[in-house]
Amino acid sequence: MMKIMIWNCRGANSNHFCSLVLNYKRIHNFNVLAVVETRVSGLIADRVIGKLKLENSVRVEAVGRSGGIWLLWNGSKDDLKVLKTARHLIH
Repeated sequence: MMKIMIWNCRGANSNHFCSLVLNYKRIHNFNVLAVVETRVSGLIADRVIGKLKLENSVRVEAVGRSGGIWLLWNGSKDDLKVLKTARHLIH
């Protein structure tokens, strides 16, 4: 069974974001994480995504301090294929 967590977090660079995600992952054992309104791009996004301990990721960059979508998953457990990305979606 695939478990998916979707979070409209409105800022993934907060001090507690990574610890909350890892705690939710431990409790709910989800395989796929979608985070919207991350408001984070570039190297900062890479650093945060690396801490989340999911094997694969695709992201749509935030524009300024708005938007941003991250899709993260464990490839060894799930066969997930990204077909297209655009400013407001990952398909």
